[in-house]
Amino acid sequence: MPGPHPSNPPVKLASAQVAGLTAPTGTFKYSQGPNKEKKDEIQERISSPQEAFKYLLHRFLNDPDLQEVASKDDFAYLCHRVVHGGDFEKEAVITEGAYNYLLALKELAPLYSMPDYVKTYPISPEKAKENWLRKYGFHGISYSFITKDMHISTAKRILNKQSGWKSLAGTTDFSQIATETPATDQHRLAFDIFVDRIVGFIGNYVVKLDGHVDALVFAGGIGEKSTLLRKKVVEKCRCLGFVIDHEANGKGLADGYCSDGYFRKDGGSTGDCSGTHLSNG
Repeated sequence: MPGPHPSNPPVKLASAQVAGLTAPTGTFKYSQGPNKEKKDEIQERISSPQEAFKYLLHRFLNDPDLQEVASKDDFAYLCHRVVHGGDFEKEAVITEGAYNYLLALKELAPLYSMPDYVKTYPISPEKAKENWLRKYGFHGISYSFITKDMHISTAKRILNKQSGWKSLAGTTDFSQIATETPATDQHRLAFDIFVDRIVGFIGNYVVKLDGHVDALVFAGGIGEKSTLLRKKVVEKCRCLGFVIDHEANGKGLADGYCSDGYFRKDGGSTGDCSGTHLSNG
């Protein structure tokens, strides 16, 4: 259902970007060709995409070097990307029929959106919010702009030294995060992210092992000491047949002890596994 294409191909005159809508000071990046690029701090308060568009339009119309765009009448097309295009494979004119078709696709939007514990990266919440860094559904997001503004050593320092639980909850002490009554929503989010990542790895391994799993092992300080972590992970894996003995889990495990409280419901009777246990050895 593509619409008509202009008889003359469009020519790129300029490009602009407003970044940091939620930051105290936004930035405006504007370029006309490779040799006319500038980056300014935005003095006025811009807090929404609508305000950002008005700001872009104002800058275009008031640029003396951009004679091709002197008024709003000089704009022939306004283009916008939608969450899901359905059967559209290229640009299309939004007629009433096309609009209603896209409106019907809104039911697919939840597949694009993700819960916080899936879409959140364990990096500085301030930097993530300022630069719109998060996981996106469907088409993802381009990270090419990062290479223009950040040296690789800076990125390594941020990821290795300033990310993880500390960036989200302000602590590297997992006992402050793995609690039924977290101090803040960020503490809860850090824990939920960790559980989600572990469950993802378990599911991946179980499928690749064709279900032939001998043991589910919780090792190291976190696996050995966090009753809540073991509980949440095993409960999330219940669709794989795992069940949990809450009493055994609550008592904690001695070094090298293998608890029958964590096992497959089938007990391995089908030959898929001889019994899946939790071990910290």
